[in-house]
Amino acid sequence: MISQALDERQWREHLRAMRHLPPGTVLTSLSETDERQLLDELLGLPDDVAPLRWLIAERGQLAALIALRQILLRLARRAEGAALALAEGRSVPEDEWRALAPLAPLRYLGRDPLPDATMVRETLQLLRTASDPHRLPASPQQDEELSLLTAILQLPEGSDPLHWLASERGAFVARMALRDVLYAALPPAFAPLGGSPARLRPRQTLRLRRDIRLSIDTLDFGRDGFAIAVHLRLPLERPPTGERGWRLPFWPGFERVTDDRGYRYLIQRAEFQGETRAQWWHRGWYRERLRMTCYPAVSPGVTTLTFSALPVTLAYRLTGRPVESLQLPERSFGDLTWQATVPPKIGTAVRAH
Repeated sequence: MISQALDERQWREHLRAMRHLPPGTVLTSLSETDERQLLDELLGLPDDVAPLRWLIAERGQLAALIALRQILLRLARRAEGAALALAEGRSVPEDEWRALAPLAPLRYLGRDPLPDATMVRETLQLLRTASDPHRLPASPQQDEELSLLTAILQLPEGSDPLHWLASERGAFVARMALRDVLYAALPPAFAPLGGSPARLRPRQTLRLRRDIRLSIDTLDFGRDGFAIAVHLRLPLERPPTGERGWRLPFWPGFERVTDDRGYRYLIQRAEFQGETRAQWWHRGWYRERLRMTCYPAVSPGVTTLTFSALPVTLAYRLTGRPVESLQLPERSFGDLTWQATVPPKIGTAVRAH
């Protein structure tokens, strides 16, 4: 629902946080050797180096391998799920099945890894042998992964798919590889905080504009991490295009958390009462409730946490439309910084569990 530029800004913040975590913090171990290698190289870059540009320029084929492997594994699960649904008498959308049926050999990949470029190339050759790639049905326009695989299978005999991806789709595979490697290393957004979390209720309201309010509801401190819950209130607006409906905003949340000792913390959007955001309309107002989890737990000796969005950026789409359709231009409302004091008794109680 958010733009590529906003996605990339969040990924840069994730990388910067990973480089400056409190001592002793352990990231999730990646299963593939080349993914671990790529993450190590990304973490070794200076903070001012743009990771996507570096990936495209310096590690294009590695990014292509990681992205293509993920595409094959995801499509394998989709093909397997569609075949299972049909076998159990459940319906599968006709467009979905027509696009996935020629990829039946992928079903046998299951969750098995494709550890290197050789196995990825062998899997592509298996698909070419099992079906005529030039007779594959047109895949749904918005299904980028399926469309990309179809294009790869239609390459001339002897073409190197990884070289083609790196040279012709370099930005796309770099984004996919960076996203997959980063999120594989992050702790689960819905993981418990650990221990018996201690709660603060700041009940502070910040104004981004006269009619836009951000309320800080709670701060929970656990043994393994902490969480902040907020809600945003702003007026609904008619779209500038003249179409019917409302501009439905979405705020991804704070993107940076630092402490007074110079350490950073990983931050992710998490569920709030079963949904990513709770929203309703009342007299033309929109409210979004958001809970963000942070990892690791507050470092010993920390007395202040600073939450930042630089700047606050809202994404918009029209009400009544699918998430993917008719996204409107994003809007920024200036920088937002909020500081929380960490009482010593909370830090002591959390670390004692």
